[in-house]
Amino acid sequence: MAKAIIERQPYSSMWDFYEKMQQFKSEVVTNEDGEEEKNKFGDTAMITLIKAGAFDELENRPRVEIMKDFISFLSSPIKSLNISNIIDLNELGLLTESQKKYELRLYKFTKYLYQKKFFVKQTGKSATTAYYRLDRKFAEPFFYENFEVNMTENKDYEYTEDGYIIVKKGSLDREFKKLMQNFKDTVLTNEENLVIINKKRADTLWQEKVPGTISYWEMQSLNFYYSGHELVNVDRTLYQIEDFFAHSPEPEYCGTYMVRGVERPRFNLWRIAGTVLDKDKNKSTVTLLTLDGVVLVKFYKGQFNFYDRQIVSVNEDGKKDVLEKSWFSRGSLLLITGFRREDNFIPRKYTDSIYKHSLQLITDIRQDGSLQLQSERIET
Repeated sequence: MAKAIIERQPYSSMWDFYEKMQQFKSEVVTNEDGEEEKNKFGDTAMITLIKAGAFDELENRPRVEIMKDFISFLSSPIKSLNISNIIDLNELGLLTESQKKYELRLYKFTKYLYQKKFFVKQTGKSATTAYYRLDRKFAEPFFYENFEVNMTENKDYEYTEDGYIIVKKGSLDREFKKLMQNFKDTVLTNEENLVIINKKRADTLWQEKVPGTISYWEMQSLNFYYSGHELVNVDRTLYQIEDFFAHSPEPEYCGTYMVRGVERPRFNLWRIAGTVLDKDKNKSTVTLLTLDGVVLVKFYKGQFNFYDRQIVSVNEDGKKDVLEKSWFSRGSLLLITGFRREDNFIPRKYTDSIYKHSLQLITDIRQDGSLQLQSERIET
């Protein structure tokens, strides 16, 4: 892939690059086993390059704008609205109460009725000749209220031997189209609604593919910060975050405390915060990039294993869903309470201390410099 990028230079824009890489992707090559296969270049690779700033100078505009253009392209914006978009309009609060009670119910009725469990028979090759059974509690009253008046028995619908109504799909679709015509002419042709729905599609994909700040993108794609640390605006005073390197290699003694009848030395506690770069399971250490430099955090083995494990749930089919990744995954943001001992930071808390947790996961950094913290691992 890297070779292909180099060979296809120069590029006039991000889209010129993308088009040339799509051509590369479509080329068929022969692998070492003599088998033909296509080159690889996916949208994930493109997103990673944008996150890393590969197009900043080529496009000569902010990286967020570049990403917005590409995510908008990936979201496949629609050119016009159709009946199925009534669900999107409802979720976005763009339907009136009247439309919710009438047109939305009409749409949900057809989607409900055309389920496999209600299928009875098909009299021709076309799907429009399929017949579906109406349940007596919900579907049958709704059918009589909205459709039956303009339909003919034994042509558009009929009765089964056990007294159920079965309705022909083509006939129901015909009446549905008539009943929805005004909605189609007024709501579905509204350009503002189209813009809002396309924005929703792009926003949803953005949250899935590219959440976080530019600094977060850089850590994901480059494993270092180019534009500045994610925690640069955190209120260090509020969280009593201090410079590891400004402290003496020897912990500051401040008394003793008892553990199972044994007296142990007590040290002054303070905090560091940073981004996980790496971990060593054998040594139970985490390499943390703080605002002041790289710090090696030394955990007890049991403590390390507890926060390092990935929490999963097993479905009935045996497949596993990841509920929570290791807190020591690269890129995780941590707030750690403890003290310095030589070249290591030792996580620690005392029962009567103002610090209730030795390790917390930073899940969000607010604009005012405050943090959203997770103190406990999720429960399965």
